[in-house]
Amino acid sequence: MVEVLRVSAQTSPKSAAGAVKQTVKAIAIRGYLTSVGIDLVSMPASVDISLDGEDRTAIKFIAAPR
Repeated sequence: MVEVLRVSAQTSPKSAAGAVKQTVKAIAIRGYLTSVGIDLVSMPASVDISLDGEDRTAIKFIAAPR
């Protein structure tokens, strides 16, 4: 499932950082996957996207079984 979190210049940096923190925690806490034989590997990446006709830079979290 792919979720997109959009923030604007008016978004509180604390709120945006909290959402990123939750994403990283979800990826890091993967013990339940290991218990069923899935070894998860993840990597953050910087990507260029277009939103409403404007170019933006985004963080993409890539997670997949090894």
